[in-house]
Amino acid sequence: MLTLLLLLSSGVRAISLSDFYPFGTEANDSVLPQGDDGSSSPISLSQRFTLFGKLYSVIHVNINGNISPGVPFTSSHLDEVSFPTISPYRLDVDTRGVDGGHIWYRQTTESILLDQALSHVQIVYPSVFSLDYLFIATWDHVGYFEMHTEQVHTNVVLYSRS
Repeated sequence: MLTLLLLLSSGVRAISLSDFYPFGTEANDSVLPQGDDGSSSPISLSQRFTLFGKLYSVIHVNINGNISPGVPFTSSHLDEVSFPTISPYRLDVDTRGVDGGHIWYRQTTESILLDQALSHVQIVYPSVFSLDYLFIATWDHVGYFEMHTEQVHTNVVLYSRS
């Protein structure tokens, strides 16, 4: 079962980017094309997950700070959402500017990251003894609509446990 692990945001508290899970080209992440109100292609997950009682095996990472199972979310209007979303950073994100930022994502079973995630999970759930899969999405140095470049960073991790 895939579960939301944590949200790290440098815009909410003084969290250093060094505390984020690794992201970017060095981490072999995929990247969304820069734009406004866009979405990734469907991402087939190695591990299915349940959200609001429904099982999903495909997600989309969306520019506007959310992950949507099954369907892309390409609107900047929250009231237009008629399906579940995981919204760690819900804003009208715009990455079109020169310093507009990037949105990175990947699936991993890398042991060092699984160990890092496990140490975070065990703070709240000490009985969890192992993790076997992570999905990591990062909104890096993103601004908001009309190419504003105030830089906010959000890192979200979904995990699967044994």
